[in-house]
Amino acid sequence: MKVYIIGTGMDGISTLTVQAQQLIKNSDIIIGAERIVRPFMSTEKKVIITYDTAEICGYIEEFQGLQIVILMSGDCGFFSGAKKLASHLDDYEIICGIPSPVYLCSKFGLTWENMRFISLHGTENNIAINVKTNHYCFFLLGGKINISTLCKILCDYNLSNVKVYIGENLGYNNEKIKCDFACNLINFKSDNLSCLIVENDNFIEYLPCGIDDNEFIRGKIPMTKSEIRCIAVSKMNVKKGDICWDIGCGTGSVS
Repeated sequence: MKVYIIGTGMDGISTLTVQAQQLIKNSDIIIGAERIVRPFMSTEKKVIITYDTAEICGYIEEFQGLQIVILMSGDCGFFSGAKKLASHLDDYEIICGIPSPVYLCSKFGLTWENMRFISLHGTENNIAINVKTNHYCFFLLGGKINISTLCKILCDYNLSNVKVYIGENLGYNNEKIKCDFACNLINFKSDNLSCLIVENDNFIEYLPCGIDDNEFIRGKIPMTKSEIRCIAVSKMNVKKGDICWDIGCGTGSVS
C-alpha cells in the first residue's frame, strides 16, 4: 500500500493543507517526531514516535496492508528527512506543506524568490560570506548557532547594521516575531525552535578576486603586487569545496 510522506507546516496541525488533513484522517498509523505527532496523540490512530529512517522502514514492513502516513515538519522538500526516507521506499507520495521561510516571510511582508536558504541545523556554513553576497538570507538555526551567536558573527565581519527578522515557535500559541539590527541582538535570548532572515541592502553581487592592499595589516614588509596576486589566485581555479594550502605564506600576502 502507498505510503504518504506529509509536510505538516509549522505546528503539525493548524497549517495543514486540506489534502494532508484528509490523508491523516483516513490513515491507520501515524509516524513522526514527537513534536510533529503530538496533536494526534489523543486520536484513535496508532501513533509511533520516531524520525529514524531505518525504524520507519521497519514499521512500514511490519504494518503492510495498513494506511501509513509519515509526518515531517514544514515542507518535505526543505531540509527535510523526507529525501532520505523516500530513497528507501518504492511506493510513496509526498504531500507538500508550508515551510518556515515562506511562513516567516508572510509575517513581515517579504518576498522570497531571491532569497538564499541556509541550514545551520547540525551543520556548518559560512554565515558572513552568504550575508555579504545576498540581499536576503534565511537561516534555519540549530546546534551551536543561535540568534545571538549568529548576530555576533555578523558584527565581527562588519555587518552590524544588517536587518534581522526573527521567528520563534512559528505557528504555536507562543509564537514570537521581532525585527532589529544585528548589533542590537548580540545578547538576544532565543527559544530553541527559531529561524531568521537577514536583509543586507549593501550586498555585493560578485566575489572580488584577491584582497586589496589596504586590507592587510602590515608595516614596511614587501608585498606581492595586487595584480600578480589576482592572477595567481585565478590560475588556481579554486572551486567550491576545494582545500588550498599556502606553503610559506606571509610576506607575499597571497593567502
